[in-house]
Formats: sequence, C-alpha cells, structure tokens
Amino acid sequence: MRKRIVTQIRLQGRAPLVTLVSGQSDLTIDAGFYRLARIGDFVWEDTNLNNVQDPFEPALENVSVTLTGTKGTDGSLVNLVTTTDNMGRYDFNNLTPGSYVVTFTRPGSQYLSVVPNFGSDDTKDSDADAVTGQTQSYQLKSGEYNNTVDAGYYRCAKVGDFVWLDFGSNANVQDGGDLGINNVQVQLFQAFTNTLIETQLTRNSPIDGRPGYYLFDCVRPGTYYIKVSRPAPGAGVTRYEFVVPNQGGDDMLDSDVVDFINGTTLNFTVGYAQTILDIDIGFISILPVDLKELSGWWNKDKDVNQLRWVTTKEINNSHFILERSLEGGIYTQVAKINGKGFSNNEVIYEFNDWDISLNGIYEYRVKQVDFDGKINEIGTVSIHVNRERLVGIQVYPNPTKDNVQLKINAVEGQNVTYDLYDGTGRLILSRNIGETLQSGIDTYSVEMHSLIQGVYYLRVHVGAETFIQKIIKID
Repeated sequence: MRKRIVTQIRLQGRAPLVTLVSGQSDLTIDAGFYRLARIGDFVWEDTNLNNVQDPFEPALENVSVTLTGTKGTDGSLVNLVTTTDNMGRYDFNNLTPGSYVVTFTRPGSQYLSVVPNFGSDDTKDSDADAVTGQTQSYQLKSGEYNNTVDAGYYRCAKVGDFVWLDFGSNANVQDGGDLGINNVQVQLFQAFTNTLIETQLTRNSPIDGRPGYYLFDCVRPGTYYIKVSRPAPGAGVTRYEFVVPNQGGDDMLDSDVVDFINGTTLNFTVGYAQTILDIDIGFISILPVDLKELSGWWNKDKDVNQLRWVTTKEINNSHFILERSLEGGIYTQVAKINGKGFSNNEVIYEFNDWDISLNGIYEYRVKQVDFDGKINEIGTVSIHVNRERLVGIQVYPNPTKDNVQLKINAVEGQNVTYDLYDGTGRLILSRNIGETLQSGIDTYSVEMHSLIQGVYYLRVHVGAETFIQKIIKID
C-alpha cells in the first residue's frame, strides 16, 4: 500500500512522504524539469538555381516531411509526418529533447534537389541530401527551437525532339513518309564558351516508340546550340546530307541545322523549367549514282535483248554489274561495264544480250560497285522473249568453275544430242540424250569439272536445229 502512495505522489510532482525525527535532516529531495523542443522551417523552389533562398522565390506547398529519432529521456522511437503549408512552412513541436532526423519527400518527378549546405548562412541553404532527402542528425536540447532545417528544389528545362530521313513527298520538312534514324549522335553545347554539356544517341521514343528521338531532360537556363553527327553510310548510300533548314513555316516540322560543315544549329535560349521540343534535324541520303532511266526490250528482228540506263550524277562509281535470271531462276553475271567515277553529267549505258535462246521472261538487275568494293543494287527490268518457234537452249553458270547446266526448251519427240569442243576444235565429249518425252524445259548437266581453264564450245542438236554456246572454264 505504501508503494502505491509514493507513485501517485511522483505523478503529481510531489516528493514521497519522509519521516524526520528530532535533529535529523534530509537534503536529497530534489526536482528536475525539461522544456519541450521544436524543429522546422521552409521548403522552396530555387528558380535561379543558386542553391540558396532568395526573396520572392516561391514556396512549395503540400511537401511531405517526416521526423524520425529517439527521445533522450528513455530512448523511445519517434516517427511523425506533416506537410508544408501554403507558405512552405512546416513545424514539429512539443518534442522531448533527443536525437532527430528530418526527411523531405521530393514534391514530384520534375523536381530535383539543390546542392545542400551551400554558402555560409545556414538559414538560407538547403539541408536535404540530394538523393535520400534526409538531413543530418540534430541533437535537440531542452527548450531548443531549430528553425534552420530547410529543403530547396528546382525544375529542369527540357530540350529535344527528332532526327529523321527525308523520304516523304514534302521535301525538307517532316511528313508521314519520313523515317526516324536511331543511333545518331546529338550533342548539347553551351554557346559562347563551346562547352560540351551532354551527348546522346537517338533512340525509340518512350511515348510512341518512333525512332530518331532524343531529349536532354535537365538543362539549366542559358544559351545553347545542338551539334549533330551524320549517320554512318548504309547499304546503297554513299553519304547523308542535311536538308534545307527552316522550311515550311512550322518550326515543329522543319530542320534546324544551319551549319552543314559542323552540323550545328543556331544558338537558342533556355529559360527556367522551359520545355523546347522543336529542335529537329533532317537528312537526305546521297546515292552513289542518280539513276534517270533503266529500260530494256526484246529486239525481235535482231533477236537480242537490249538494255539501257542513264545516270545524271556518279560518285565514287567504279563499274556496273549486269545480272540475268530466266523465269525466276538463279541470277548469273552477264556483263561488267565501267563507270565514270565522278560525274555531274548525263551518262548513257547500253548493253546487248545475245544469249537468249529460250523463250520466257528474262529479268535483269543492275548493281553499282564503288571503288572501295561496296555494292549497291540500283534497279531491275524484265523483258519477255516470245518467239514463234519453241526450241532454244540456255547454259549456266558461264563462266564456270565446275559443271554447267544445259537448259533445253523442246517439244515432245525431238532428239537431243550435244558435243563439247575445246578452243582448238578438238572434240572433248559427245552425248546422246535421246528423245524428249514431253514439251517444255528440261535441264541436263554437262561435265566440265575435270577440264583445265580455257574456252570451250558446246554444240547442241535439238531435232533439226543446232545451237552453239561458248563456255569459259575458270579455276
């Protein structure tokens, strides 16, 4: 019963009962008190990006602030949350003296923390770590009010848009037929000092997936220019050039590179938290040859396929390769025609193909070869050969390193034989294939793999008709 009375006395600020006898003294009856503490201050937007609070910079409202720590009296944990008011202020009061940490939650993804502990005035700087948002640990004493714990944030400016290849019907501006280009190097430079700020490669847009996208998403206020590198030449492309800038009247659709030698735009000014998404760059592809015409026809009177192509410009053009296919078969080379190298004049090329003994559709494709060996297909043309007679032959590949295939177009019941002669007229081999069983095309193999290189002649008899084909054997 006595213990309960003592506890109650302590809660009421009263000392326990003490019995004193005559002449006795007791000097141990003491009383200790502490005053409650406070911590808090201000969250602001650093619109001039100098990392300190300046007059008239806006306060940030509804920013979440968390207080964690331990009470000095008994070591119990503290975890409190509040938000800033419309003046950017927050306050944790009625705190037991102890050790405390303040954590600020970033007010949005568009905000970044300023540099903490900048300058010499602790009432004007930011105390929040740029990554965690936490302050240092503060030891609050009895009655202390620490009103210097602040946090500053700023918003980034954004600069970017699109790099494209001008394929569409509207030259020098973006339209539906154009194609974005990935992996193009885009650089942001500080103007006047020519300081490189950041380098990116174009990529697919995270919004709509289109290629050619770039974005410098945290740019400080200032004056800048963009520098773009030409894409690496690809198949069929000698080089890329910039399109004509500032065309069409819509800055969202034009190209902004004005210095073609250095690949740079004009200088532009970026304001605080400004979004600039109209710095675009357009390219056109420069082919090794500009082809004006590619045509072909069967000259029935001379029984020859005649081909013609015309170029208006040639760059680094070594030669052309002409290949032929019959009725969708494999392509074989039939000619090599030297190019003009470098030319800005119209050049006419012509070739007569006499090796067309079979009826059918002949498809020719023209390939252009650079001096460095790069090959580019520049076009195809089809020619229909339709003689009244139905007999004909074709020998391929020619030249050959091995056997050749003899393709014969005959009618049912015709007897087929062939003889192979070397360049001196000596008979090498003779074969009697026999009568054809049905009309149409049949293919036979002529053995030449064991022969030395040189010129040979194949004489083919199909019924009453005879055909002679020169064959070149190579190692």
